[in-house]
Amino acid sequence: MNKVLANKIAILKKKLESQAVNVPDDVILYIAQKTKTAELVETLIHVIVYSIVVESPITLVLAEKALKSPKYILAIRRLSEKKVVIDTKKPNNFPKPYGHSLN
Repeated sequence: MNKVLANKIAILKKKLESQAVNVPDDVILYIAQKTKTAELVETLIHVIVYSIVVESPITLVLAEKALKSPKYILAIRRLSEKKVVIDTKKPNNFPKPYGHSLN
């Protein structure tokens, strides 16, 4: 593994340390290989959001689909179709994303 790829993987893993999101190593490697260093975090977030929108766990197949989809267009369209009810009397009663717990 070359130094640039190793650095990209380290950046992604460091970012995920503070998050309660499970991203498999093969997905981290895929993102690192397919993404410019300056776009790593944005791409990681895109994959996580895509996973939430399509209500599927993060896998290599999902990451491949997410990176082929137009960024955020699908997410915005799907979120606008969902009806979310938030009970304002309970301040922390927000819907939890599928299989994820974001800080």
